[in-house]
Amino acid sequence: MSNATDYGKGLREVASGVFAYLQPDGGYGYSNAGLITGSRSALLVDTLIDLPRTREMLTAMRAVIPAAGISSVVNTHAHPDHTAGNELLSGAEIITSATTLAEMEQLDRGANPIRAIMESWQRHGDAGAYLHEVMGRRFAVHQGRQVMPSRVFEDQLTVDVGGREARLVRVGPAHTQGDVVVYLPAERVLFTGDVVFSRVHPLVTAGMADAWIAACERLLEWDIQVLVPGHGPVTDSSALLALAGYLRYLREESRERFNDGMDYTTAAASLDLGGYLGWADEERIVMTVAGFYESFGASKFAMADVLGAAWRYRGTRRRRGTAVAHRVDDRTTARGHLERRHHARRSGPPARDRDQVRCIGDAGAGSDPATGRRTAAHNDLPARRAGSAVRPRRARGHLRAASDAGADRGIPVGCAGG
Repeated sequence: MSNATDYGKGLREVASGVFAYLQPDGGYGYSNAGLITGSRSALLVDTLIDLPRTREMLTAMRAVIPAAGISSVVNTHAHPDHTAGNELLSGAEIITSATTLAEMEQLDRGANPIRAIMESWQRHGDAGAYLHEVMGRRFAVHQGRQVMPSRVFEDQLTVDVGGREARLVRVGPAHTQGDVVVYLPAERVLFTGDVVFSRVHPLVTAGMADAWIAACERLLEWDIQVLVPGHGPVTDSSALLALAGYLRYLREESRERFNDGMDYTTAAASLDLGGYLGWADEERIVMTVAGFYESFGASKFAMADVLGAAWRYRGTRRRRGTAVAHRVDDRTTARGHLERRHHARRSGPPARDRDQVRCIGDAGAGSDPATGRRTAAHNDLPARRAGSAVRPRRARGHLRAASDAGADRGIPVGCAGG
């Protein structure tokens, strides 16, 4: 498991020829990316929030990129902190899911209320002050040209990266409708994009939590040794348990407060965050609770009001001295702790060394990555790697996935940079 000492900015090798590019503290705009190298080419997993940061990342990668350069880029979802640097990869094929391309085109056509507030932030009160603080003053957001993907797929796509097999799988809706993960079956490495926030409070759109939990449940069945999240430190599959537990906890606590007639701002302030205290961007719980209230039947809240409430929450926590930029430890809520103990009993201890993971073996044939189970929608996904330890499959009810996942009327708070 990652800790505070090995979560530094820059390029980190997580398997032979496979790299994570990390940006602490993992909060707004500080997203991760990945580089998968082969004998003749390389695949980049996501670009960054602006051109300067993407240039800096590509410079850091130069020494390990094959002479032929980066041949492919995968955009894991539509938000600009994972796509805005596409402009610098003009010679590469840019790949994403068809749903993500549609979301990117929608944002580029002007259906981006976050951008509208940021471009005239002084006129938008607390909401403008908040977005300027967390993104506007830090990044050159929305200043480049958004280059769109040139290749799309529906459910899954296998890409050969100079002799290395990479599986691109759409697991959304979760953080967005079209979320894509990149899985290396031989190395047992998973790049999740924003399907996983590690030690960072996620951005949750109203009506999406149940689908997100279902996505975590699906990924927990895969054979994963190293997980590179969209934000936060490199981790393993325990981050999926932590995130699913977080979403369930906030949903249940929000439901109780909604039924008691409490407004969403008071509800957010009253939450006992337990082991989630110290995750980056704590004020996002205000947005998440507001989204849950909408999914419970409340009228849609004005985005500016919710962002303003988050700004005030942030200020209150700072004055009380309880906000922490980012502390990476192993605390969890009581519910999460039980899940972690359950996972440890069934799957064994995590690998000791997450800095240099070396996995040798051939990928077997099968269907869903790591399970070998065939389904109608995903009938050519990879099997668990031959020769690897088989983890007991979790019961389908271990992580609850309710049926209202398709409700898509929430607050699109992630339009600028999760």
